[in-house]
Amino acid sequence: EVFGGDLSDESQAHGLINAVHARFGRIDVLVNAAAIWSPKPLEEVTAADVQQNFAVNTLSTFLCSQHAGLLMVQQPTGGVIINLGDWAVARPYLNYAAYFPSKGAIPTLTRDFAVELAQRNPRIRVNAILPGPVMLPVDLPADERAEAIAGTLVKREGSPKHIADAVIFLIENDFVTGVCLPVDGGRTIAP
Repeated sequence: EVFGGDLSDESQAHGLINAVHARFGRIDVLVNAAAIWSPKPLEEVTAADVQQNFAVNTLSTFLCSQHAGLLMVQQPTGGVIINLGDWAVARPYLNYAAYFPSKGAIPTLTRDFAVELAQRNPRIRVNAILPGPVMLPVDLPADERAEAIAGTLVKREGSPKHIADAVIFLIENDFVTGVCLPVDGGRTIAP
């Protein structure tokens, strides 16, 4: 079954979470992966660009985490929330001035929800995954692709499976919460 909506709209985000909860009677795991990402030189970035990035990348994560988390509070087994951020908030690169601030909020949002929800039900855990080059755009110029791969310690592109494996780890390990896990081939720390 597929549920959809504009996750940056509070009523639609809550409606989607309510529909899932009504269909299954519970929510055990929420993975917040909605995002937009497009380059634009700093000189061309508008307030509307920044607002759109925050609406999709930050606000939607907040709204879904809030509503699903408060439903999880009522479940004796709690639940797990996993947010997708970006490794490069630690080392931003050019032409994403509207994007990086919106993704830079994800680690703080993750830690905040870990604290807030655990106070209400200690069986709720909230973590984030900070992907690196695992789904490079197909239209990315060859030189930029090579640069992204060379920027990792493992000298190769990752895959969506690496992210899925990290999600499973964070679901299964019930002693990990408030963590922002880079899955980036070492790109965050590469010299």
